[in-house]
Amino acid sequence: MPLYHIDAYRLLNDEDFENLGGAETVNGGGISLVEWSERIPKSLPSESINITIKITGHSSRLIQISGIEKL
Repeated sequence: MPLYHIDAYRLLNDEDFENLGGAETVNGGGISLVEWSERIPKSLPSESINITIKITGHSSRLIQISGIEKL
């Protein structure tokens, strides 16, 4: 199964993503890992799993996972 990495940091919105062919990648039958996905919310499948990593200290992180219940 293909694995795709998408970094949406430089994108302004969903239209930018679509113009770059992002929909074909996200819906291409593989697994898509999207950094900065909050910049392209309309382009993500409804069954997406979201992983949020927050810095909580010099050497600690809080990892939150949501969306697993949709699978």
